[in-house]
Amino acid sequence: MKIGDHILADGKHPATICYFGLVDNHPGEWIGI
Repeated sequence: MKIGDHILADGKHPATICYFGLVDNHPGEWIGI
């Protein structure tokens, strides 16, 4: 997954993947909005 990738949330609703990381050595997290 990359920032801005479009996915299907729950297989129905379109969503955009966003990446949130506090600092470079932080794993951050992928979320769909």
